[in-house]
Formats: sequence, C-alpha cells, structure tokens
Amino acid sequence: MNIRYIKGQIKGRIKKYWEISVLFFREFYYNNRVNLVFIAKKYFKKGKVKVSISDSRINDYAKDLVTIGILTKNRLDLIRPCLNSILENPSGGKHEAEILIGDTGSGEEKVWNFYKDICEKYKNVKIVKFKKYYFSRNYNELFGRYASGQYLIFLNNDTIVKGNWIDSLTDPLRDKKIGIVGGKLLNADGTIQHAGIVFDENGNSVNSYHGMPKNLREADFKATVPGVTFACAAVRRDIFFRFWINEEYKEEAQDTDFCLRLLESGFTILYNPEVEIYHFECSSRDWRKGEKDRRLMKKQWGKKIIEFAGKKNQRIYLK
Repeated sequence: MNIRYIKGQIKGRIKKYWEISVLFFREFYYNNRVNLVFIAKKYFKKGKVKVSISDSRINDYAKDLVTIGILTKNRLDLIRPCLNSILENPSGGKHEAEILIGDTGSGEEKVWNFYKDICEKYKNVKIVKFKKYYFSRNYNELFGRYASGQYLIFLNNDTIVKGNWIDSLTDPLRDKKIGIVGGKLLNADGTIQHAGIVFDENGNSVNSYHGMPKNLREADFKATVPGVTFACAAVRRDIFFRFWINEEYKEEAQDTDFCLRLLESGFTILYNPEVEIYHFECSSRDWRKGEKDRRLMKKQWGKKIIEFAGKKNQRIYLK
C-alpha cells in the first residue's frame, strides 16, 4: 500500500478526532450537558466518526457580511416577491448581504429561468441545489458549506421583508450574550402572527399575541423570550457553528430546539419588534408532517418546557 496514502489517512484521522475533542472540551467547559449529548449524536454514528465537512469554516468569513438563507421548491409566486423585497430593502449601510437560495428540487422550467435571470442581474445571489427538502440538513449544509457571512439570517420563502430589517436583526448580535434575534411577523391581514415563542400550560409552543393588532403595545417592546421562529431570525456565525440545527427534527420544532439549547448554554433569545415582516405561514409545507417532531420535542425537552410554562413571566421586557 502507498506510504503517502497511509500517512494522509492517519493525518486526516488525527485532525478529525482533534476537532471533535475541541468541541467536547468546549461544551464540558461551559458545563453544557445538553449540547454534549447533541454533539455526540452528531459526530458518532454506529461507532464511526462523522465529522461535518464545514467545521473548519467557522472563522472563514467576511466581516460584517450578512448571509440570507432561503429554502424553496417551485412556488415562483412566493420566492419572486420574497427575493424582490430583500433586494428592495437592503442594509442601511452597515452590512453587505449575500443571498443563498437553497432549491430543494424544483421541476418547473420557469423557476430555473428566474434563477438564471436574477443571478445574472445580482452577483450577490447564488443558487444551491438540493435533491430534496430536509430543513435541518439543508440549512446545515447551506450555511455550513456555502455561507461567507459573519451573520446568518434564516428566512422563509413565503415572507415579505421591509424597512431596515437586516440591521435590526443583526445589530443586537454584537452583544455576545444574545444567541439569536427574531422579529415581529405579521399575517396577510396585518395582525400579529409571531412576537416571540412561549409555552402554554400544556407544554405547547405558541406564538405570542397571535391574531392581535400589529400596534399592540405589549408587542412593541424588545424582550427576552424562550424562543423565536426560524421563519425570520439571525445568529452569529460562531453560534451556528457551535450549535448547528438538530437533524433529528425533520419538519418543525428545529427553531424551538435550537433556542432551548442556547438557553441551556446561558445565551438569551431576543425579540426585536423593529423587525416587522409579513409571513404567509405554511404556504409551502404540510403541517400534518410535523407530528413526529412535536412528540420528539416533548420527549427531549418536556421537563424544561414545563419549567418555562410554570413561570409567571416567560417574557421579560427590556428598557
């Protein structure tokens, strides 16, 4: 057998185990039992080491660049207005932005023609092809392999952004205590759809002030909350590369799981009403497929959720 090949294999194996050792030591240092378990599941499968292709890219980014990641399939009626709204509402000058569109299997020619036209016109728009939709895995690869930003924004394809939304999402992340920032999401009729996630007495995650008027006073102040939705949320690159998205959740609850792991590690979750966008919820997926994920959420986080549900004030307003 070729000696050079053997040396290369040994060197690669040592590097992989070293990277995993660093990850374990970091979570042990932070006394984060939950994320230790998550890392073990992520990197060890059937006795074999499973190292992400992108762990080494944590520091490979452009300062102040924002990467906006969107998953979509067909539905030109959704992705076109969503993308146009992003291009019409850029940063106020603090950030450049790149837009990564993760296509999860579009078969319509008109969609690919649109992609071609938009990429020729805007050099900061890139298309990443996936064979099928798998939210967690798609985003882990989209951001882990392709994102160049210091800040990463999750955005649904059935959203319309407006105003200075990019800066309002990312500026609070300069505070290292904040793990993720979400905003006020509105229904098509202008009522509130989401103003942060809380837990009800049955342990279900619910959107705060759902169906209330958008100018409701209680929803117009910044607050720390148990969670925010990935329909529109921003994280720092270091946070994403530390926590990733749990691939055990296939259809939903990925955002709640992510936020709960952040809270367990001492980070805060910020709701910022200065971010105000429209979200045409569930325009592009089937709610019925999420039942397995909801059961998994209660199995993994039942005690923590009950703890939150028992609190008088899950929402803490900031001055």
